[in-house]
Amino acid sequence: MILGALGNEHGREAFDLAAATLADPSLQVEAALAVIQTALPPVKGQPGLKGPEVVKTLEKAVTLCPDPTLKEEGARYLRILKK
Repeated sequence: MILGALGNEHGREAFDLAAATLADPSLQVEAALAVIQTALPPVKGQPGLKGPEVVKTLEKAVTLCPDPTLKEEGARYLRILKK
């Protein structure tokens, strides 16, 4: 439930908290959703999270994400970060 709420937040603290739970198999799906949601820009035209750790964590989250729309948004943002 907490991971679901984190998805509504933006910022490094929420991202880091969600990322820390990616290694737990029982939380991976919710963690992946929260990682992607917190990394993306909050609104169009504003910056999302950046940096090598964000890229690495986002790559893992995208592979674990069960939501096709969010998975594509995360993959699109990854392409932007890797430019």
